[in-house]
Amino acid sequence: MTEIGDSKGEYRGIVYRNDSELKQWLGKRPPEAALDSLLPIIDPHHHLWDTPQRGSYFLPDLLADIGGGHNIVATVFLECQSMYRRHGPAEMAPVGEVEFVNGIAAMSASGNYGPCRVAEGIIGYADLRLGARVRDVLEAEIAAGGGRFRGIRQGVAWDADPSVGKFASRSVPGHLVRDDRFREGFAQLAKLGLSFESWQYHPQLVDAIDPVLGSRHHHRIEARRLGLAYHMWHVEFIRNQRPNRKARRTFGPHPRTWKSARTKLARTWRM
Repeated sequence: MTEIGDSKGEYRGIVYRNDSELKQWLGKRPPEAALDSLLPIIDPHHHLWDTPQRGSYFLPDLLADIGGGHNIVATVFLECQSMYRRHGPAEMAPVGEVEFVNGIAAMSASGNYGPCRVAEGIIGYADLRLGARVRDVLEAEIAAGGGRFRGIRQGVAWDADPSVGKFASRSVPGHLVRDDRFREGFAQLAKLGLSFESWQYHPQLVDAIDPVLGSRHHHRIEARRLGLAYHMWHVEFIRNQRPNRKARRTFGPHPRTWKSARTKLARTWRM
């Protein structure tokens, strides 16, 4: 299967990276002391990469960023299409990212770079549109992660307005989570004890809920038929909403419907 939006294709992200300008801007800001330098903190979301579009960001760069006086004891790496395998089946390409990050984590675990355990948790990528076949990818990532692999993130950010949708790092069809193959792949996460992180614009929250509400009994019956919601009872779900300036201009400020969708999402997965 062709990997959509892989690391060798068009760069679609919205991250601005010009290190010299960023460092100059940061140099104008006065240093801020940590409010509680003893409080243990886990950084839950960072990346590691080396691409022509984004520059390089490796272990020394991360350590410099977290070394401002806070007690960062561990970090969690989030997939960013970094160091995909060049050879082999396309669906296995993301395993290379887990291999790469686990190597960085092993360097950090040596203690030679300080007490923080960098990438102690790894969130990778696997295309759930593979259906049940995605299990092979997930098992390969578990093996490559050396005990650190915790789950996947799959971006489903989409909007009919191309001026908004173009900012998603992967190009995907609308309402992807409603696709039967996607849900078949999603079911594999529960079987392997892995988490799922969703990445979307806020009008897409309804896709994560499923268009089935009502009594708990009715919801469970319908959820089994629909697939995704039923398997959500067993999968840790992380919602990663994607704002940007163009999206805010298009959608307007977060309306009551957005707040309502958030509330329904939280209640749905607690059932």
